[in-house]
Amino acid sequence: MKLRNVCFLFILLFFFCASASFTGAQSKPNVSGSWKMNAAKSKFERGGPKNISIKFEQQEATLGETLMLSNERGDQTHNLNYTLDGKQSAQSLGGLEVKASAKWEGASLLIEFKNDEGFSFVRKFTLSADGKTMTMDVKQTSPNGTTTDIVILDKQ
Repeated sequence: MKLRNVCFLFILLFFFCASASFTGAQSKPNVSGSWKMNAAKSKFERGGPKNISIKFEQQEATLGETLMLSNERGDQTHNLNYTLDGKQSAQSLGGLEVKASAKWEGASLLIEFKNDEGFSFVRKFTLSADGKTMTMDVKQTSPNGTTTDIVILDKQ
């Protein structure tokens, strides 16, 4: 009977250690660095910008973002700051006041902008295993409908 209890204890200990290492493997990556859109690999539902560059500066609980866009209206640069706890903050995005939030969804970073007129812009960033590529899934919702884009960003 004691042998059975000892075996059970070892099995339980094994599963505990295995689940702890699995949980550790899903830790939140550091997305800091400069990232540039790979236009050849990106897919836009209704056309997209000519270029997207993002510089992230991630600290423990905060994230700074410099977002640079090039499109038919010219070049735009937006400097944004978030807390990584999902709390909303007021941000200015192209002269528009929006509510922004950033949080982790598993190992992916979720950044959302929305306003009171029914506009929302959700970006989900997922880092590749080698840390050299980031996929940004973008969902834009407005009173006119929803679009979904996939932007591939290469680390610079």
